[in-house]
Amino acid sequence: ADWIEADVRTTSDGKLVLLHNGTTKAYCSEDCSVGGSTYAKLRELDLAEKFRVNKGLSLKDCPRHEIVLFEDALDLILKERKARLSIQPKSDCVDQVMEIVRRKNAIGWVGFNDVSLAKMRRVKELEPSVTVFWDRGRLDVDADIKTAKLHGFEWLVPNRKDVTPDKVKKIHAAGIKVGV
Repeated sequence: ADWIEADVRTTSDGKLVLLHNGTTKAYCSEDCSVGGSTYAKLRELDLAEKFRVNKGLSLKDCPRHEIVLFEDALDLILKERKARLSIQPKSDCVDQVMEIVRRKNAIGWVGFNDVSLAKMRRVKELEPSVTVFWDRGRLDVDADIKTAKLHGFEWLVPNRKDVTPDKVKKIHAAGIKVGV
């Protein structure tokens, strides 16, 4: 994989963790809000529990999984140097993420993706060289190209249902890449 996408959320004590959902309900029997829980509390949970139970697997076959710190995931990306990390900030954490990225000299190993224009614009304000994948959902080609060019976004990422060859050609002609 060229890129690995991960959702980043902030715990109640300010730690950045990777988790798609805002709560742990889909992963384990204890339903905790990420933003309402400390990192220590979230580390107590087994995020593989429901998967293991649903698949009829033993603890040996599917070991316990703890929540992952963003910083630890970034360290792994930097150690392996094979794929880059596309960060989807699910909470208001762009500044905090960029602080860690800078401290670890990882600017070239990360990108950001989100539908939020404000968050993606903030990424470019903090570091213009970081790749932005602007998630669009429903694409307004002309307006989205104009906005992407204005803010220096490298990619437009429409929903697969909204992609046509003509839209892709128009986006490419504007010097912007397309991800679906």
